[in-house]
Amino acid sequence: MSDDYSEDEGEDYVQMVELLRRVRSENVELKRNFESLKGIHLQLSNAHRELQTKHAALYDERVSVERQYQALCESWRVELEDKQRAFEAARSQILAPRDLELIKVKLLEEVEGPYKLKCDLLAQEAEAAQQNFVRARREFEEMQANYRNLELRSQSEAEAVQAEHLAVVTVLRDKVAALGNPQAKLASLETALKSTERERDSLALQVARLQEELGQVRRQKERAAAEKESVAFNVERKVKDSQAEALQLNGLVEGLMRKNRHVQKELSDALRNNEDMFGQLMKVQNEKNLLTEKLDAVLKSTALEKQQAALQYEEAVQRLEGSLAGLRDELHERERQVAELHITNQEQVSRLVEAHDARLAELEQEAAAKAREAREQRHELQAKVESLKDACEEYRRECEEWQRKETARGEAARREAERLQAVAGDAERQAVARAMELGEVKQELDALRSDAAQLEISNGHLNRRREELEAQVERLHTEAREGAAARQALIKEVEEARRALEAERSAQLSHMEAAREAAAAEKAALAKKYQAGLKQLAAQHDSELKKARRRYKVASAEVAALSDEVTDLRFRSHELEAVAAVATGHTGGAGAGVMSVL
Repeated sequence: MSDDYSEDEGEDYVQMVELLRRVRSENVELKRNFESLKGIHLQLSNAHRELQTKHAALYDERVSVERQYQALCESWRVELEDKQRAFEAARSQILAPRDLELIKVKLLEEVEGPYKLKCDLLAQEAEAAQQNFVRARREFEEMQANYRNLELRSQSEAEAVQAEHLAVVTVLRDKVAALGNPQAKLASLETALKSTERERDSLALQVARLQEELGQVRRQKERAAAEKESVAFNVERKVKDSQAEALQLNGLVEGLMRKNRHVQKELSDALRNNEDMFGQLMKVQNEKNLLTEKLDAVLKSTALEKQQAALQYEEAVQRLEGSLAGLRDELHERERQVAELHITNQEQVSRLVEAHDARLAELEQEAAAKAREAREQRHELQAKVESLKDACEEYRRECEEWQRKETARGEAARREAERLQAVAGDAERQAVARAMELGEVKQELDALRSDAAQLEISNGHLNRRREELEAQVERLHTEAREGAAARQALIKEVEEARRALEAERSAQLSHMEAAREAAAAEKAALAKKYQAGLKQLAAQHDSELKKARRRYKVASAEVAALSDEVTDLRFRSHELEAVAAVATGHTGGAGAGVMSVL
């Protein structure tokens, strides 16, 4: 039995140890889970705070964007009024259609007349230059063909003379060989042969000189041909430049005509736009008159509503002062109770210190009774705080109702007249500020509710808050007085703005008149500059044409000189032919003498 009992006890012990180990491991795991959940809770708290910060920043950004949008709308409205005034001034400066037609016809005559005359002259000069170039090229080709024929004929004649000379020399040598070797005949034949060789050498020298002269003539001909080609190329280029300039002038005339048509179209569009804008302007003027009447009515109703709001505000301030007085009385009562409790607690603590061991049980009972009393007092304080909260909620609802009314009035005033946008924005911002102040009051009341359990340490804070509330009440009174003064200032600003608009309109009219005079002067200056440019282009073209003509005359003179040189060459070739004939005759005579001697 004892062994079974000990075994059972050992098994129970092992199970208890295992259970304890498992419980410890679960406890460790639960601690880890708790730490992780605590970290997650801290992260979520931080994320919540960051989101609150971002929400506040986004709210501020939204408020700033709304203000910027209102400012942009105001700037657009001012810009639209400026554009309308400028359009009205420009419309008064627009010329009549008849005057525009006369100006258009005059401009076309002034622009197209000189250009047409210049284009005709350029076309005639280009045609004459083209005919001269064709005639000069035809003459050059004829001269080139004649020169080639002369060169071929000279070469053939020189070859024929040389062949005849070789034939004569061969015949003479054959005859000398056939006659034998008598000394006298040999001497005479050698003398005749030497004279013939001297004649041959002189003829060869003459032929070489003629070939050199022919080479010089050929080079001069090539140089003259190159110069003629360059002159012809320059003339052709000038003709092409003249044609291109004529095309450019035609394009300029067409561009001016297109620009004129475009200006006419823009003018007609501007006239139509002016008529449309004039209709819109009259409509806007009527709407402006209606809005002015509505503005006067709104100002009157706003003054009445302002008085009613001031009365409601005074009543709300009186209610707030009454509630503040009740809060002050309750605060004094709580301070007195706290002081009594503090004194009682100090006495009880001194008695407990003196008789701790003897009256421990009694003190515990008294402590329990005190705890019950404290709980009861805490419940009473909570009930009072709840009542205060209800009173604050009621005041907040009244303020929100008043805020809604003020916002509705501001929206109605903004819809009635755009000129009161700034005032409506100020009223809305004031309403938002008051709502924020009410939110702050609510937060402070929540803080008061949380501090109800610690009235002893929050006495100074409540006194400071009371002073702040009194200061807020005084500031609200001041803001009401400032709002009335701002309304009067706004009325004065509206009147000043009207006077400034009239002055600006007159200044704009004078400025448009000055701008029109400046535009007319600039137009005249541009016309003068354009005419001067045309004259300069005409002078440049005339000078270049004169240069081309001078070069053509020089080329013609060079062609005439070449013709003279060709004539001289022909004459020299005839002389050479005569010399060759004479040389042939001498050779024939010498042969006959030899034959007679034989």
